[in-house]
Amino acid sequence: MDKDNQLFLAISSDNISEVMQLISGLDDIDSGIKIHSGSTILHSKPSPLSISCFLGAIESFNFLLNSGASIEHEDLRKIIHLQI
Repeated sequence: MDKDNQLFLAISSDNISEVMQLISGLDDIDSGIKIHSGSTILHSKPSPLSISCFLGAIESFNFLLNSGASIEHEDLRKIIHLQI
C-alpha cells in the first residue's frame, strides 16, 4: 500500500500514532495526497488537515493543526476546504 493510502487510512480511523509516524516521513505537512475514493473531494489532492476535517478525525486534525499544517492549503482545484 502506498503512503498516501496509508495516511488516509490512519486519518480515517483517527489513529494518531500512525498519523504521527507517516507525517514525519513527509517533506511538507501540507502535501496533498491522492486518494481514489467515491468522494470527488478526495480526488484533487487535499492536504492531510483537510482530509481529517472532512472525515471528522478530531485527534488527527488537532495533531496536524498543532504541528503547523496550514488551514489555507489549496487542492488541485484551488479550493480551500477548511473554514475554521
